[in-house]
Amino acid sequence: MEKTYLQLNTYQEATLRKSFEQPAGPIRINRENSIGKFICSQVRFVKQIPIIEPDAIEILLPKFEFSNPAYNYATIYKEGQKNIADYLQATFDINIELFFVKGYRLGYLQKDIVESFMAYYNIPITIQNFEMIKKRDFRKRKNVKKIIANFIASY
Repeated sequence: MEKTYLQLNTYQEATLRKSFEQPAGPIRINRENSIGKFICSQVRFVKQIPIIEPDAIEILLPKFEFSNPAYNYATIYKEGQKNIADYLQATFDINIELFFVKGYRLGYLQKDIVESFMAYYNIPITIQNFEMIKKRDFRKRKNVKKIIANFIASY
């Protein structure tokens, strides 16, 4: 296994941990899903030990077939880190939207859906996290109402 580090926000980390079913500790990445394949595609090898940010998340990568022994430290450059963070954020956004659609369809209240989502993704239950997720739903529903109103008005 190769070891490297990622800089992610709470929601991106939650998405990554849920994707690999690893709630704590280093995240063992594999190439069995699209997120793992994408992360592995962003890995580069360098000659020197990369600088590790204090709040970075440790990830363990599958062995790479690599022939140059001088380049033996795995790293992910800033652009790759940004690409991975964007991919994880987009995945999080899709998952949260689907969670709300399914929850409302089953007749649950917004508060219950938010709390369930946070528990499912192991997101710390804080007022800030709760409000952020709730606001995402509010904005989405407001946008849907605007689309419906425009459709009715133009009919």
